[in-house]
Amino acid sequence: TTTIAAADLTPSLPIIACVPVDLDGEPDFPVPIAMDLPDPAADLEEFVVVGTAPHTTAVVPSDLNDVKHELLNGVAASLIGGPDFYNLHDETRTRLLSLATSITERDPEFVLKTALYCRQELNIRTTANFLLAFAANRPESRKFLHKYFSASIQLPSDWIEVAQLSQTFYDGSIHYGSLPTALRKAMAKKFAEFDEYQLAKYNKEKKKKKPEAKPDSKPGAKGGKDKAAVPALTKASSSMSDDEVELEKLSFTLKQLIRKLHINDPVKHVMCIIGKPYPASMEEFYQSRLPGTFQEDMAGKRMKLAVPETWETQVSQHGNVAAVWESLMDHNKLPFMAMLRNLRNIILAGVAPRY
Repeated sequence: TTTIAAADLTPSLPIIACVPVDLDGEPDFPVPIAMDLPDPAADLEEFVVVGTAPHTTAVVPSDLNDVKHELLNGVAASLIGGPDFYNLHDETRTRLLSLATSITERDPEFVLKTALYCRQELNIRTTANFLLAFAANRPESRKFLHKYFSASIQLPSDWIEVAQLSQTFYDGSIHYGSLPTALRKAMAKKFAEFDEYQLAKYNKEKKKKKPEAKPDSKPGAKGGKDKAAVPALTKASSSMSDDEVELEKLSFTLKQLIRKLHINDPVKHVMCIIGKPYPASMEEFYQSRLPGTFQEDMAGKRMKLAVPETWETQVSQHGNVAAVWESLMDHNKLPFMAMLRNLRNIILAGVAPRY
């Protein structure tokens, strides 16, 4: 009788069988024989358990995964490269934009997930804001914006930068300077989450440029102006051409965005940033919906946010002394990077060793 001993029945490999053979009365010894058995997995699709359906989960194409990995690598590397996302010809911007566009066509939510990961895990601000601005301007991904925007924006400066970067995706579908509806709604909702300290710290007005001095006129010349010294001004085109035209950076302030987005809440923060006068009477106070009670001594005065307790304001007011730095650290008002940049000043000020 022939016996087959096979410990490992691997379908994809030939089976080695051991057959005892008697040769002229000599003891039996195993002779290896290669045997090709049918692959049991070949007909696997023909057998389906009654009452169940075949597994139909779609497999993500390998090329899409490769593009996603490349996007993640590019996002992480942007911390070192220091890209300028306002420059349409920046190499990093062009590369990330190409990858994000390819992914959005098949998985529009992934770019927003990457932005959230970039901001919360990698602590890269500008790249995360760039991805948010990109997603807000893509019809495929903007419907997911409200799920990730609030968690990806941590500071008012991030909030402002997303609006600014959104201008670099201008395609003529809306007026230049306007924001997509999905982005407007997400920004208005996020504004209510900022506290007074954060808003006061980043509430900065634009510096107005001083008008250039007129060239001196030559004595005896008619008109009193040197036409050769006056540069010719060209009006910027209101639409984008096919070849990418360099866009002028359009910056915003908190006050401008509050007016642009028609934000009304929180009432106190909005009135302080815009600079509205405090209600003059009890009736006006209740109509304004301000919280708290009416303060008669504030009637008619311009409302302002409280001066934030930052290392810049405190050192400017009280000097570079140990008590100032110790107070900032006690109140958790000295961020890590600010502490690192001012480490020499802190040591020279004579801060106590326990700090």
